[in-house]
Amino acid sequence: MYRDQKPEGFFWLAHRTVDAKHNFIVDVHVTPGNVSDSTVYLDRITHILDRFGFPLEAVALDAGYYTTEIAKALTERGIFA
Repeated sequence: MYRDQKPEGFFWLAHRTVDAKHNFIVDVHVTPGNVSDSTVYLDRITHILDRFGFPLEAVALDAGYYTTEIAKALTERGIFA
């Protein structure tokens, strides 16, 4: 992996989704360290909704998820971000 201001080497990222209302982790997805958070986000949301079937009203995201694609998809699904 090579990313600006990060050490070089083999790394991984654990993408976690947390239900803040009930304080538990609903999903963990591991990728190579050079995969952007925004790349896997919409697939993980779809996976969570298909798996558990609970309503999703709102999400809180950091700047790594601030993309036009994610904003559009969440708006189309009626999810407040």
